[in-house]
Amino acid sequence: MDTSIPVSLFIAYLEWLIDNISHNLGTNIFDTVLSLSESLCLLIEPGLEALAVPMTIVSPTSRRRLLSTTGGVLVAGVLGGCLGGSKPGSDGSAPETLDSGLPSRVEVTMTSRPTPKFEPRLAHVAVGGTVVWTLHSGDHDSTAYHPDTYGPDRIPPGTEPWASDTMSSVGETFEQTFDTPGVYDYVDTQAVCTAHEQIGNVGRVVVGWPELDPETQPALRPPQSELPRIARTRIEELNDQTHSLLADEGTTTTEES
Repeated sequence: MDTSIPVSLFIAYLEWLIDNISHNLGTNIFDTVLSLSESLCLLIEPGLEALAVPMTIVSPTSRRRLLSTTGGVLVAGVLGGCLGGSKPGSDGSAPETLDSGLPSRVEVTMTSRPTPKFEPRLAHVAVGGTVVWTLHSGDHDSTAYHPDTYGPDRIPPGTEPWASDTMSSVGETFEQTFDTPGVYDYVDTQAVCTAHEQIGNVGRVVVGWPELDPETQPALRPPQSELPRIARTRIEELNDQTHSLLADEGTTTTEES
């Protein structure tokens, strides 16, 4: 069997590795090793399925126990494995825009290679616009952070949370239309070697140009302590991006008036 790894996959995995390490510098190195080893498990899953090798779902507790004795070997395996995947493309067509200057339809791709990810992680759509999640690889879903669906409340008050079914066929889609301006956080609740949320697969939809007010926009508040550490880090990054996005619009509006 040819076990060589294409150069493009090697480069893609290195890019992800550098990004992941940069996000974890200054944090607990044990958690970083855990995250990297989880991702390696996710990377090799398609190959194991092709070989009809059964996957074992390992709990975070048992995985931590394993890492406590084999952490060095796992790090070497992650650095030496260098598996990866290509980024999804688009058809190049320009989305329709509404009077707000925002698109009425935005696509978010879902992929497992080299690690579970929504792309883009932050989608900005017009009021009344639709976000379409499209599966490129792996098993994923899109579920609003809300007590009625999953986790804490991180969507505007009075709005309905959403929860897609599990998507496992390449090209499968899920759509959600957003009629209320605001900031909406969501998560991938699927789990393979570990929960996708555990390794930071969360996303955000900004609808229209809402006020930067955490009192009316729960998603703009600091992430709740019960969320996994890496998920909290991603949400903090999304808060920074959202503040920059909406603050820039406020500055532009002031200058025009």
